[in-house]
Amino acid sequence: MGNISEDPKRHSRRLRFKRPPLVEAIWELRFEPQTMPATDVLLGLLFGWQDKKTPTVVELPAAQIPSQIAANMPDLAYSPRKRLEWQPDFFAQIGDRILSLHILADNYTNWEAFFGNIVNLSDILKPRNILRRIHRTSLRYFNVVALENEKSSLRFLNASINLASKELVNDKISLRWETEDASIMRIIQIATHTQANVGQHKGMDGVLIDIDCIFLFPDLLPGDDAGTWEKTTRVLHKLHYDVEEALIGLLHEDTRRKLGMHWEA
Repeated sequence: MGNISEDPKRHSRRLRFKRPPLVEAIWELRFEPQTMPATDVLLGLLFGWQDKKTPTVVELPAAQIPSQIAANMPDLAYSPRKRLEWQPDFFAQIGDRILSLHILADNYTNWEAFFGNIVNLSDILKPRNILRRIHRTSLRYFNVVALENEKSSLRFLNASINLASKELVNDKISLRWETEDASIMRIIQIATHTQANVGQHKGMDGVLIDIDCIFLFPDLLPGDDAGTWEKTTRVLHKLHYDVEEALIGLLHEDTRRKLGMHWEA
C-alpha cells in the first residue's frame, strides 16, 4: 500500500484560515458491487443514515441510461445516478459503482468532523456484503482564493508561466497537473478568474484550486473484509495530509497572510 503515515509533527497541529478558501469537500469510493444494479440497494441502506433527517432523493442525468448500457461505457460506468440530499450543502451521490459524500463550505467545520461522517457512512456498508471489490478511495477539495480589492491573478500562487517570452499573470489561465507515486495519484487543476458560489469568498473573482488525491488499491481489496474497511478509512488521513500540503505549497506567502492561515494545537 505504500507509506500512508503523515508527518508526526502535524498530529498536534491543525491548519486553519481566518478567511477559508474552501468551496466543497468530497469523499469518493469506487468499487465493484456484488450484484447489479446496485444504486437502489445503496439508496435503501443510506436513506435512514441521518436519523433525524429525511433526505430528498434527486435523480441525476445518468439515471436515464440503463445500468447494463452504462456499465459498458467508460464515461458513465462510475457516474452517480441518484443523490440523497439531507441539506443543500450536505449530500451523498450514489451509482452502481460509486459512492461519494459532499459537504459545501457553509456546512464544513473541520477535517475531524468530515472524517467522522465518512466513517459513520462506511459503517453502514461493512456488514452488508454489498461490495465485491474496492478499487479506489479519494478526497477532493475545491478552493477559490479571492482577495479583497484584488483582481484574480496567478500572483496569488507560487507559480509563474511564460509563453512566447510573455509572462502570464492576469490572463485567464487553466492548468491541470497530474503526479503519481506510492499508489497515490494527485490531480491539481487551477483556473484564474473563477467565482465561488458558496463560502466566505462567494461572488468574488478568484483563483480556483482543485486538489484531488486518489489512493489506488493495487490488489482490489475484497469489500466483505473488515480489514479492507480499516485500510480504506486509515488511508484518508494520508490523503487529507497531501491535500493540505498541496494547498499550502501552492499559496504564495503573501496570500497565506491575507487569508489568515495559521496553525492550531
